[in-house]
Amino acid sequence: MPTFCVDPKVLEIFSKRLTCFKDSNNQTALSKSSDIKDWITYHSDEVRLAAGSPDFTRLHELYAYYWFVVADNPYKIPTCEGADLEYIPFLPVHYVAVHTPPSDPCSYKALIDDILAFMVTDNARKPYERAKERFIVASTFNMRTEMQRGLPDQNRRGPVYDTVTAFVMGTYIGHYERFPQCPDTLRKGWKGIIEIPYVHLKAPAVEHWQTVPRSLNSILFAGRMFLFGPERVCSVRAAIAGLAAPKKKEVREFTLTVVNMTLARAHPSMQQDQLPQKQRRLRAEDMTTRLYSRHSFCLVTKGDSYSTSSLYMAIMSNCVPIVIGDWFVFAFNWIVPYDKFVVRIAEEDFLRNPEEALNYIVNNYGVKPYLTKMRKEMTKWKKLLRFSVESWESAAAVQTRASMVEKFVSFAAVTLNTKTAVTVPPLELFLFEVQFKGLEMTERPKHMTDTEAALQHFNGNESLSCITPFHCPMFSSVVKPYRFPGFSNGLEETRSELCRRSHGLIGMYKMVYFMGCVRILWPLRPGFFKPEVERRLSAQEKDFVTNFHKVGFSPEVYPPVPQNASIIPFEKLV
Repeated sequence: MPTFCVDPKVLEIFSKRLTCFKDSNNQTALSKSSDIKDWITYHSDEVRLAAGSPDFTRLHELYAYYWFVVADNPYKIPTCEGADLEYIPFLPVHYVAVHTPPSDPCSYKALIDDILAFMVTDNARKPYERAKERFIVASTFNMRTEMQRGLPDQNRRGPVYDTVTAFVMGTYIGHYERFPQCPDTLRKGWKGIIEIPYVHLKAPAVEHWQTVPRSLNSILFAGRMFLFGPERVCSVRAAIAGLAAPKKKEVREFTLTVVNMTLARAHPSMQQDQLPQKQRRLRAEDMTTRLYSRHSFCLVTKGDSYSTSSLYMAIMSNCVPIVIGDWFVFAFNWIVPYDKFVVRIAEEDFLRNPEEALNYIVNNYGVKPYLTKMRKEMTKWKKLLRFSVESWESAAAVQTRASMVEKFVSFAAVTLNTKTAVTVPPLELFLFEVQFKGLEMTERPKHMTDTEAALQHFNGNESLSCITPFHCPMFSSVVKPYRFPGFSNGLEETRSELCRRSHGLIGMYKMVYFMGCVRILWPLRPGFFKPEVERRLSAQEKDFVTNFHKVGFSPEVYPPVPQNASIIPFEKLV
């Protein structure tokens, strides 16, 4: 069982940033730490308005501060001497920091100053006064990229850079992005990244899924269509946009709804305080969750990075996720058996023939027994993924402990003071994952196989390691890609010559292992063609490649979306 501590001196350094949280009237929302529970429980709408975008609805660093510092946490011990882990109350408050000048106490420069002060305090401690490992929880995308805003310069040298780098390399982080985009300055990676569920704080969990009418073959994609760089060209989302055009009825076995969420953040529905009380509209996340709950399957794809809320939005809505991506790992895959309710398609298979791939999936999974079984599993396991303050005897807490007993035999013998204890299930699982990733443990989570799994489901493969394309630890539950029967070489190829060669002609996202991030790998000679490739490409395709590299991106999705494509702009849903 992990134990953690919070050093009072460290708490004093970082807690000043609590005053940076503002409400919609630009007034301080959190004057003291005891205010946090009220705000995350009752006033998150108000704080969400202050942020002006849905980013703040996923600000789980507030939940972390509450559970690790304020709440009665059964894993907390009074001093760091002998503790397994130390919580650093790291509060970037990105939506404020990014808009404030360096002199402001809420700026990124002030955050860097706090890190420097912490490192001075840490270096002054004797070895036995430190916990074995330290960790933070943050919800700012591209955290290292944003942190470099507070550095005195953008050179990768100097005492400030060295100290901040040492902090990063010695700290585990709980974050949505397991593989963020590579930063320019802070090149060294975190000591470890533990993925936490990318779920907004007020995600309504659809519990009574069996009462929601839906078609067995209905599929939803709701996401941004206008991505950066190569992801607009011959990507999975571009292929989905192409599927939005009507097809012959006898060919398609499914009904597809495509919603373009590109402008969802800027839509007036996000500013509800500007509308009369009786006419307030649903926010973007709430509207999306309702939309998800009315479909049997929801497509989950990568965007500009390999992190997306679509997977967890689908799970919260009991919509079976069809994950089209090779690098998705899934949060807490060592305890949540995603293979019981997630269908996965390799990107290459889907891109070869998107329509036929979805036909096969719907024909195999779009039957009532399979859907019933998968939705029951989602209902069971999503309690562990949803952020909420739960009493120790709540259904979510009981489910978490029962699952831990299955994974750790010794956990059954643990007795904790539970009279006033509370838990936040994702953070409790996060604490265990930090422990067994960062410390030498005598016990690892057991790998459980489901002998009653349906034929089309794949159980975890313990031979996989973290350097495989699926980047899963050996003790995880791996969701392997669907293999289409009857096609020894995959599905029939339907892509154009350009799309078959887009990685070499346009560019692609590439994993940089030593930095723990992804970056765009551009062609060595952009816009130039080998003789064989030039013969195969049409004049229109060659012009497109040349123009793409002149500008650096495509102004529209490619291949061009047909004029008769039925893509619903988000604003029309509201």
